[in-house]
Amino acid sequence: KVIAFLIDSGYCLLVGKGRQIFFSTTIGAIAVKRINFRKNYFVKLIAENLLKTEEIFEDKIKFCFYNYPNWMKSSVASDQEGMMRLMFKGYGGDKGNISGANSKLMLEAPYITAINGGSPDLVLLDEIGQMPLISDIIQEGRPTLFATDPITGKMSRVRQVVAFGTGGSMDKGGAELENIYNTCVEWWNKRNFTYGFIPIFFDFWARPGMTQKHYDDEKEIAYASGKEEERVRFHQHY
Repeated sequence: KVIAFLIDSGYCLLVGKGRQIFFSTTIGAIAVKRINFRKNYFVKLIAENLLKTEEIFEDKIKFCFYNYPNWMKSSVASDQEGMMRLMFKGYGGDKGNISGANSKLMLEAPYITAINGGSPDLVLLDEIGQMPLISDIIQEGRPTLFATDPITGKMSRVRQVVAFGTGGSMDKGGAELENIYNTCVEWWNKRNFTYGFIPIFFDFWARPGMTQKHYDDEKEIAYASGKEEERVRFHQHY
């Protein structure tokens, strides 16, 4: 409920989270809602690599969309090759032309200018703890978040980025995630909101059915190994 409210409010979010709290599933459903019920809306999904992104596309996007009741679903123009493009029912058009909703969700691999292409309305960055380029991707994409308001003549934020993930290996993006999250928290604590992102952390209590006993039992197993990497992995998961 919290994350759905914040995303519907239009905020940019930087989220650290535990494993298995149904976060990506919820985000996928929100992305489907955006393209199904809005005209000319563009969502871009970026994960740690293209294979992972395609996996999310199949499990969290297409599965959700095709389980809508028929009366609710927009017509599908395409759902192949890393893209889902929708058209509202009742809109016609000559063969080969896109008409109606023309909303789409597209997959991308993580690279520095990944956010920029096509100026998407909503960018979803998944598994950011596994992206060594995450700081560069966000900084490079910042200019595309703003546009000039035709009435006031001033710059305002018109696009949205939701970045989320668990802690990652320090050589695979974990260090970058920690740096940008701490920076975001620092700006937030100073009540300086020009950074533009709300920092949020969901710990193990966000996992349905979680208890202190289960947490303590899993912690004991992780610490019993005597390996530092096992302890780190445990805390990243929870």
